Amino acid sequence: MSKDSIKPHRIDVSIGGVTYHLLANENEEYMRMIAAKADEAYQAAMVANPSLSGMQNAVLLIINLMDSLEKISSEYDTVLEESKKAVGDLEACSKELYVQRDVNFEMKKELLRVNELNKQLMLELASLKTKEEHDDPITLIPPDDPDIYDDEACGYRDGELEPEHEPESEPDPEPEPEPELPEDEPLTETEAEEFSNFNQTTLEEYLSSST
Repeated sequence: MSKDSIKPHRIDVSIGGVTYHLLANENEEYMRMIAAKADEAYQAAMVANPSLSGMQNAVLLIINLMDSLEKISSEYDTVLEESKKAVGDLEACSKELYVQRDVNFEMKKELLRVNELNKQLMLELASLKTKEEHDDPITLIPPDDPDIYDDEACGYRDGELEPEHEPESEPDPEPEPEPELPEDEPLTETEAEEFSNFNQTTLEEYLSSST
């Protein structure tokens, strides 16, 4: 229910032991809650300042309430300004987000184009490698080809590899002549006798007879 729909009505409240008659278009329950808080604040001021009269405490209470209200209003204005600044920053961030989204979309398109180009280059490279592998390698001309001519000076035919030459074997060295043995000289009579005795006796007997 809005304030305009409530007709002004009278409400009796008690503050500081005094009954006051209020006329307001607010809800009665809400007005009694406000009156209760005012009575509580008045009683606290009387306890804190017992030397002051009731009127003086009421004036002091009004001054403190106005001070609190001004501080709250100042804080509210600060919060409101910060809120407006935050809203402005949010709008700027939203615009920047849309810009970056467009940039990201263009980058994705460029990335797809580069990937497609890379695939084409890889296919071309693979095709070149396959072609190189299947190209006919260089072959030697067979020796019975009529186009081959002998090159006696080089020792091989044109188109053929140079024949391998086996190394010439060195001649066997001539055998050295065997040394000539001296001819046997005839034994003397004494040597012939000793040789005859040696054949007839053992080696020990021969040695003992010689000594």
